[in-house]
Amino acid sequence: MHHYSFTHRPNDSYINVLVLSLFLGFLLPQFFAPLNLYSTLFLQGIFFLSSLKIDFQEIQQELSRWRTLLLINFFMLFLLPAIAYILSSMFFPELTLPILLLAAMPAGMTSPLLTELIRGNVPLSLIITISTSLLAPFTIPFILKLLSSGAVTIDTWAMILTLTQVIFLPFILAQVCRLFITKNSLRKVGRPMKAASFILLGLLLTSIIAKYSHELRSTFSFSSFIGILQLSLFFFLVHILSYTLFFWRNTRDRLTITLSIVYMNFTLAVFIAQKFFPDPQVIFFTMVSLIPWNICIIIFRRISERLLQREALS
Repeated sequence: MHHYSFTHRPNDSYINVLVLSLFLGFLLPQFFAPLNLYSTLFLQGIFFLSSLKIDFQEIQQELSRWRTLLLINFFMLFLLPAIAYILSSMFFPELTLPILLLAAMPAGMTSPLLTELIRGNVPLSLIITISTSLLAPFTIPFILKLLSSGAVTIDTWAMILTLTQVIFLPFILAQVCRLFITKNSLRKVGRPMKAASFILLGLLLTSIIAKYSHELRSTFSFSSFIGILQLSLFFFLVHILSYTLFFWRNTRDRLTITLSIVYMNFTLAVFIAQKFFPDPQVIFFTMVSLIPWNICIIIFRRISERLLQREALS
């Protein structure tokens, strides 16, 4: 039995963190901007706490289906960013870089929790999260360099080193810690760990908003709302594409794969945006992607319930 737990409305927590971060970052930039020096440490803490929940015993069965796993990784880390880049440059050129950043991300560390919420295949979600996250330090710089075609300057090796620091080191440390911590102990500290993750996420977002508060204010306009609608369309299309592509798996697995692909690691995207693409518009739209992200998970949960019920009756 897996040890993940979740509240009834998990997505509310993320949107609350975003709203509070926007408020504090804009209201007290002089206080929170200096904290941006510790943004790498904040993200490492988030990855460490998330990696503590990973139990390799739960994914052994899914490892036997390695061909599908390879296809999922290829689609998520290479094909989807390429498709997103081509379509966004054609129809939403001002959102090309934010959409490319989001599309190039690995599965979010909360994917197994969201998968549990929709009664999906948690072990499958776990292995997708682990594999895409461990490949991300190499695939993200490569795909951004390849698709940007010189439109933006990317220090590839600096990005690889940074991503290795924020993904590999916390992951390895967490797995070492798991050798000395029982599953029962992890269950008992589940709520404090979740609270600590949200605090670190809030500090990360607030420090970024505070650092770019002046520039971000000038970004707010009517076109911002249009951009959010365009991001919503992007999420909608990725849902359809992801669910359709893996047609040979059962409904539960297809829903799990779709969720893992669509609900990518938003936190990592924001971190990369402010570290390597300090354009206020890129940072703004990467952050507000949480709005369609949260709306979509509510709709996706309802649709998932109906699809699973239909499969059970057939």
